[in-house]
Amino acid sequence: SRAVVLSGGPGVGKSQLAAEYTYHSKRKGFWSAAGADVTRTLAALASDLGIDQKDLTEEEISRRVRRSLTSLSPKTLWVIDNLGNLDQVNAILAACGSVRLLVTSRDGRREVLPPDAAFRPVGILDPEPAVRLLCRGSGHDPADPRLRQIAEEVGRLSSALEMLAVGLRAGRQDPASLLAELRRAPTPVELARFQQAAEGAHIPNEQGVFAAIRGPLETLLPDLRQSLSPVGYTADLPLSLSFLKELTGLDGDSLERFLDECARRSI
Repeated sequence: SRAVVLSGGPGVGKSQLAAEYTYHSKRKGFWSAAGADVTRTLAALASDLGIDQKDLTEEEISRRVRRSLTSLSPKTLWVIDNLGNLDQVNAILAACGSVRLLVTSRDGRREVLPPDAAFRPVGILDPEPAVRLLCRGSGHDPADPRLRQIAEEVGRLSSALEMLAVGLRAGRQDPASLLAELRRAPTPVELARFQQAAEGAHIPNEQGVFAAIRGPLETLLPDLRQSLSPVGYTADLPLSLSFLKELTGLDGDSLERFLDECARRSI
């Protein structure tokens, strides 16, 4: 297929799956956040293509991106993350020559895609894979019924499971204490809004998802939490190291420590 669309609700791991594919496939190409329309989606690629954007309108930038894309090899992969409207796919394919597309989107309308685009729904994990992800690397027995209960508490969302798995691997928690913590999580959160964003995922204890996210953050030392705070205001896409330095105020060994401590906690 010239394009593959990974479609599903938030937290199911669409972007992670796209990142894993690009890493293992070793394809060369680009990763960009989607824009509100085709012009903006194309324009977002300008800096990666080395296009000078000074004094140009978005339309002019978009036209230059089109010209650059048509000259690239068919082995080139362009990942477009979080495309809001799949109606864009047809026009983007027409604009990018033989470049292949990998798109993540919450839009589930496969009927609007052109024939040469494949649609791959990404949903919450089945119970057994959810438990395997939760106890991966920790040595816990997947047959432990408490692990299944933990997975159900957070709706089997892969992002929440991955965060919880970090604590189990590090030995900071065992299944019994983790399950108890999730079930007594405080509720000062707009749970209705979260449930709406989860788009149909059945989450018996929505606040448990927030507990899953809060846990790894609370294990960071205060200075690292303070450095991390500004990153929360950025879009959900890869950040350049130069931008991360500006956000955190860290550099050199301090930045390496920050990245290492966050990565070990799946933050």
